[in-house]
Parts: sequence; structure tokens; C-alpha cells
Amino acid sequence: MNNVGLLDDELGSKIAVEMTNAKRTPSSTVEAWAQLRNRTDHPQQLECRVLWYFADESPAEEPTAWQRLFLDPNSFETCKGLSTRIDVEYYYIEVRAGR
Repeated sequence: MNNVGLLDDELGSKIAVEMTNAKRTPSSTVEAWAQLRNRTDHPQQLECRVLWYFADESPAEEPTAWQRLFLDPNSFETCKGLSTRIDVEYYYIEVRAGR
């Protein structure tokens, strides 16, 4: 929980997860984010989404839609997601190669 998973094995050598965190919004929902760095000299296209969980680590709601990110060589971008419920406690961010 409260982590990032790279779904494609080849991403481990191309992408670094620089940091991840979450915060409550003014309406008490949760915004989770992960900063992803392109470690290559080539542009990368990624997709990411956020999964939400209750305090007992059971699924709380449907995952967010896949968000497409374009990373220039040796640059970083941030994947963000917002929960719709106020009673979520944990998040898990999935990252895959762009399709």
C-alpha cells in the first residue's frame, strides 16, 4: 500500500520513481501522486492509474482511468489521482508502458 508498481519488467531500467505521497483535499477526498523520472536518452510514453483501499486494505472504489504521460529524455512527470470517497486510507499507483 502507498506505493508504486511498475507493471512492465522493462520499465525498471528506464523509469525511476523519485517520490510518492498523498494528501487530503479540502473536501476530505485523497489526492495521491508519484513523480516518475525518465532515466534514458529517449522519450518515454507511460500510463498510470491509482487504486484506492480502505483502512482494512480492501478495495474502496474503482481505479482511476489510465492517465497518459509523455516524458522527455532525462526528465520527470507527475502522475496524480483523486479518490471519490472520503473514507479511503491507502493508495497504490500502477505504471505501465504506453499502449
